Amino acid sequence: MSVSPEENGHLPPLAVSRPAPGVAVIAVSCELDMMTVPAFEQLLAQEARAGHRVLIVDLSGCGFMGSSGLAALVEAHDRGRRSGTPLALAGLSRTLARGISITGLDSLFDIHPTVEAAAAAHPA
Repeated sequence: MSVSPEENGHLPPLAVSRPAPGVAVIAVSCELDMMTVPAFEQLLAQEARAGHRVLIVDLSGCGFMGSSGLAALVEAHDRGRRSGTPLALAGLSRTLARGISITGLDSLFDIHPTVEAAAAAHPA
């Protein structure tokens, strides 16, 4: 499933893939700000309800994350703890990693350099 595909042939800003059984990846190819976060939150909630072994957010295509994006990730993390579907983050740029670290959220999130590393950390 994709949300809001762009007309110019680029990747959709938010796309879901399932590279392995029980693994869902939400690829973010946009800034996470007040304009894009509502669709991102909807997708996070939808995939959390699907009962995956792990939900991975691939942020390698995200150049900016505002406070609303961070709040959406915190809510998704809390939802995952309650439902038993952990949230993992992958592909953070240095800028995103620094923002998460400055807020102290690096101790909350399960952060990996790649989607593959995140999936491997949550075996079947």
